[in-house]
Amino acid sequence: MDYVVLVKNIIESITDDSFDITNENGIIKVLVTESDYGKLIGKGGTTINAIRTLVDEAASMHNDGFIKIEVEKREN
Repeated sequence: MDYVVLVKNIIESITDDSFDITNENGIIKVLVTESDYGKLIGKGGTTINAIRTLVDEAASMHNDGFIKIEVEKREN
């Protein structure tokens, strides 16, 4: 399963601006604008934790192990 595509599809529905997403050494890195950063993280990290849970469950269903997702603010 392509977890980058899964994460990308989820994030597209949450963010307003464009974002960059990469897969480096098994870590999915997402760079978002400052205005979208708060939306993606959510209050107390609830939104990003929900995304991580969904991706982890998908990975466990395919016996792919743990998928790490990092979110950072993109520099303008």
